Amino acid sequence: MLSLIGSALGLFSSAIPKAMDMWQDKNDKAHELALLKAQAEITLDQTAIDASIREVESVHQHDSNIKGSTFVENTRALVRPIMAYSFMALFTAVEITAFVTLVDAGVGAGEALNKIWDDRVMALWACILTFYFGGRQFNKK
Repeated sequence: MLSLIGSALGLFSSAIPKAMDMWQDKNDKAHELALLKAQAEITLDQTAIDASIREVESVHQHDSNIKGSTFVENTRALVRPIMAYSFMALFTAVEITAFVTLVDAGVGAGEALNKIWDDRVMALWACILTFYFGGRQFNKK
């Protein structure tokens, strides 16, 4: 009986290194496959980024080649500031109108200010100003 158990242990223990090699090979191949997939995704992302950069550069190149009269050039340069000032004026008008309406309804000035200038309005205001004025800092070279 002891010789039978010894023989069985010898048979199975001789197969352990081969099984470990097969398991290690399987894990190595799975790891290599995961690395290849990650590299393919990175390459695809890099290709998309490069294409986007080339598109922006071509648009800028196209726009810089367009020459018109001084009036047309100045008008083109004023579009973004005019839109920003218009939206700020509209936003301010809405806030002032809400304040006046609340004060006319009998709400105190301090309470009316708290109602119209809450966290959401402050976040919106900060977002708009940061978008317009902060974005310009990133574009400077």
